[in-house]
Amino acid sequence: MVSFSHPHDPFTIPRKWWDLYRDSDVPVPQIGYEDASLHPHERRLREVCAMNGVNVTEDHVRAARRAYYGAISCVDDHTSRLIGLLRETGRLDDMIVIVTSDHGEMLGERGAWYKMSFYEGAARVPLLVRAPALFPPGRVPTAVSTMDLLPTLVGLTHDGDLPGLPG
Repeated sequence: MVSFSHPHDPFTIPRKWWDLYRDSDVPVPQIGYEDASLHPHERRLREVCAMNGVNVTEDHVRAARRAYYGAISCVDDHTSRLIGLLRETGRLDDMIVIVTSDHGEMLGERGAWYKMSFYEGAARVPLLVRAPALFPPGRVPTAVSTMDLLPTLVGLTHDGDLPGLPG
């Protein structure tokens, strides 16, 4: 298993990843802090996270988003290097590779900088599964959930005939 702590706050990254993007590449939130019509949970989060009264400028938002994008590129690069190593050592086709995350990030949408909501920015995460010994590449058109990962992995390891896995 390989795990990355990025992208995660604080949104700081080495210059190599920061320089991949320009400020003009980074969109600002569609619904800003002042424009959001808050429901009770959002009002509570702003209070608990001490966001009320904080002056977050467009430059702050753009910098955080730029660093977030850079962090994603950093993870993509490290993942690519890992896949390359598995390929070079002849292990890639015997592996089940899953790329996912435990949460998204609001990145200033609705004035929120946390994961504790079910808006798309916080709740939507990538879910990529590569298991060429078990099924061909494809795209699933229906909604899926990371909640299904454990039973799926158990099923893959017990139903599949992969070397080194119990079956």
